[in-house]
Amino acid sequence: FFVSGKESESWFFDSALSTKGVKQIEGLRKFLQKEKMRLGSGNFMDEREEVAIQELLNVGSSTGNSMVVSSNLRRAISTAAIGLSDRFAAQNKHDDNILLLPSLQ
Repeated sequence: FFVSGKESESWFFDSALSTKGVKQIEGLRKFLQKEKMRLGSGNFMDEREEVAIQELLNVGSSTGNSMVVSSNLRRAISTAAIGLSDRFAAQNKHDDNILLLPSLQ
């Protein structure tokens, strides 16, 4: 469907994630699953890399204050939802959501 901004020149097509895109984001999800298994193993290049993975997955000794933000376009929402589905499925993260910000279009 179409989405528009305030001016008529800003019309564009809000396309869904393609089959190829779904496969790519599933690849990211599998990568993140492997990275999660590495947490605490000492196999990261440096501490910042491990903290970044903890924040992204909202696990471990990270602050736990990270949030997922996306534009309101279907492709962006799908990317966040599929790629971080393990984060959202975690039993103790019931209040973890995707914050949609139209200003990110």
